[in-house]
Amino acid sequence: MDQGTIKQINKAGNDIDFTTEDFPTHYAQEAVIGTSFFDFSLVFIQNSIKGKTPVTSVTFPPAVAKQIASILQSNIERYEETFGEIKVPSPPQNGMNKSTKYEGGIS
Repeated sequence: MDQGTIKQINKAGNDIDFTTEDFPTHYAQEAVIGTSFFDFSLVFIQNSIKGKTPVTSVTFPPAVAKQIASILQSNIERYEETFGEIKVPSPPQNGMNKSTKYEGGIS
């Protein structure tokens, strides 16, 4: 697999190959998660000297959110087996509504 190529196997067992040139890519240090009855939203944020700037947002149904959570957990476990435990900073204590969103990341 070339650098920049992503290989995914869909539920039918078919390979799906695409490169990062097929879509825009962004770097973010934080994410804000919002939920409603119908969907989940992730807003990715980039930190700079000028402050925090949203770079993109993705909204998807709850079933996809659950799949993403499972895939992320598996990948985090493999990462930690290879590179060691990921240290997560404590969330800010700024009065956020913790039931609907969590702002996390490394500043």
